[in-house]
Amino acid sequence: MIVLLIGTGQAYALSDKAILEAMTTELQRSVETLSQQEQPLYYLSYEVTETKSRSLSADRGQLLADSENQSTILNLDLRVGDPGFDNTHVLPSQNRPQFGASQTRRVAISLGDPGAIRQDLWYATDEEYRRQASTYENLIQAEKLESAEREDVPDFAVSSPQSAIERDQNLQWNKKKWSKRLTEVSSVFKGDPAKIYYGNANLGATITNTYFVNSEGSAIKQSQVLYNLSLTVAGQNDKGELIQRSAWFAARSAAGLPSQKELIASATEIKTQLLALLDAPMADPFTGPAILSGKANGVFFHEILGHRLEGHRLRQKSDAQTFKEKINQQILPTSFSVHFDPTIHSFGNVELVGGYQFDNEGVKGQRVTVIENGILKRFLMSRTPLAEFPHSNGHGRKQVGFKAISRQSNLIVEVSETVPLARLKEMLLEEVEKQNKEYGLLVDDIQGGFTFTGRSMPNAFNVTPTIVYKIYPDGTEELVRGVDLIGTPLDAFSRIVAASNETDVFNGFCGAESGSIPVSAVAPAILVRQVETQKKAINETRLPILPPPVSSKTY
Repeated sequence: MIVLLIGTGQAYALSDKAILEAMTTELQRSVETLSQQEQPLYYLSYEVTETKSRSLSADRGQLLADSENQSTILNLDLRVGDPGFDNTHVLPSQNRPQFGASQTRRVAISLGDPGAIRQDLWYATDEEYRRQASTYENLIQAEKLESAEREDVPDFAVSSPQSAIERDQNLQWNKKKWSKRLTEVSSVFKGDPAKIYYGNANLGATITNTYFVNSEGSAIKQSQVLYNLSLTVAGQNDKGELIQRSAWFAARSAAGLPSQKELIASATEIKTQLLALLDAPMADPFTGPAILSGKANGVFFHEILGHRLEGHRLRQKSDAQTFKEKINQQILPTSFSVHFDPTIHSFGNVELVGGYQFDNEGVKGQRVTVIENGILKRFLMSRTPLAEFPHSNGHGRKQVGFKAISRQSNLIVEVSETVPLARLKEMLLEEVEKQNKEYGLLVDDIQGGFTFTGRSMPNAFNVTPTIVYKIYPDGTEELVRGVDLIGTPLDAFSRIVAASNETDVFNGFCGAESGSIPVSAVAPAILVRQVETQKKAINETRLPILPPPVSSKTY
C-alpha cells in the first residue's frame, strides 16, 4: 500500500508486513521493560486504524457538498496486574465502570516509516502505562477497604494468537457518476414547497485499514469498505409539527447499493409517505395486537433482546441483568432460534454490514447461537469473562477511540413454524375480534429506538415506528402518526404468537458504550398478541409567516 505523508509532498511505500513488524518490535520492547516494573504490565495491544472517507450530498436537484477526510489513529489497550485483577476492575461498591473506562488512549500517528511508527508508539505507551499503573495501585488500596468479597471472575480472558493480512479493498468512487445520480434522485423531492422543506440524497463511502498486534503474538491487518446512502425528506403540517421520512441503504460494495430505478422509487415512496403523514391523524395510546414487519422486527429484536445478551453488562451491578439467571430456560416460543454471525456477508441478495473476520480484540469472529428452540444458551462475549463463559466468542467491538466491549454483529432470527404474510394478517384480525378491539396495528417501518438495561430506571424499551397503520376488522388500513412502541422485554417476548415465512433485512449503526458500529438484523414479520404504544413527543415550531418564494407549479 502507499501512504502519503500530508505536508511533505513525498509518498512512502510501506508494506502491510513492514507496518505490523514495526508495531510488533516496539510492542515487544515495551512489554520486556514494563512487565518488570513494580506494577507490572501483563498485556498490551496496539490498534492502528487508517480511515479514508468521501461523501456527496444533493438537495432537490442541486449538488450541495463534496468532502474527503483521512485520519490514522492509534488505540492502546494496556493492562497492569494480572488477568485475575487488573486496572480495569470494577469494585463491588461501584455502580458502574470507572469514569472514562469506555475510552482508550487515542493518538494521531504516522505510517510513513518504521522509525516514525515506533517513536509514536513508544511515547504513547509510556504515557499510558503511567496512567494505568496509578489506576491499578489505587484499585488495590480501595479493595482493601471493601467489605464485600471480590467475585472470583477474572478481569481478562486470554486468547490464542492470530495472524492474517487482508488485501486492501478498493474504494469505488466515481464522483461524476454519483453526482448525477444523487441530483436526479433528490429532484424527486421538488414540488410542494409549502409542505416539503428539504429533500436530500447523501452518499458516503469509507475504507478502513486496521493494523492490530498484541503481546500474545497476534498480528492482523484487516481492510473493509462501507457504503451508506440515505434519502431524507422533511416537512411541516398545518399544526406546526415537523415530520421526516428517510430511507437508508448500506453495503460492503458499490454494487450492493440499489439501482437508480430503485432509488427513485424509494424517494418517491418516502415523499408520498411524508405528504400522507402530514395529514394523518395522531394515534391514541393503544394496547392490543400488532404485526411488526420483518425490518421492524429486526430492530425490535436488536433493541430488546440483543443488548441484554451482551455479556459485559452482566458484570455490572447497576445492570438489571434480565437474562443472567435464565440460561437453559425458555424465553421465546419453541419455534424461534437466534444467532449472531459476523462471518456471513450477505443474506439472499442483500449485503450485511455487521460482519468482520476478527473483532477489535484480535479474536476471530464466530457464529454464536444464543437461543435454540426458544431456550437461552449463551451470551455475546468479549474478552471480559463471566463465570459460566470464561472465553471470548469474537464479539468485542468498538468505534475508533473507545474500549471494546461485547456488541452485536449480524443478528439472524430463524423460525421453524411460519405462515404466509396474508395469513398473519388474518390472525391479527382474529385477535382483534377475540380481544374486542376496534382495530389492530401494522408497524411497517422503524427508524430505531433505545432500551434501558440498568436498575436505576424501569427496565424498558422504546422503539420509534415511522410507518404505522390501523387495521380494521373489514381489512381497511389507516395511516397514523406519532407512535412510540414501549414495553418490557420479558412481557413482550411472551406475547409473540406467530411469524411469517418472509424475512427482511435491517442494516444500520448501533450506538452504545463503545461507540457507533455497523450492525445488521435479519428477521421475519411477527404477530404479537399485545403491544403498548404511547404518543410520541412532538417536534413543533411556529408556522412560517411568509409564504414560500415559489409555487409548486413553477418549482
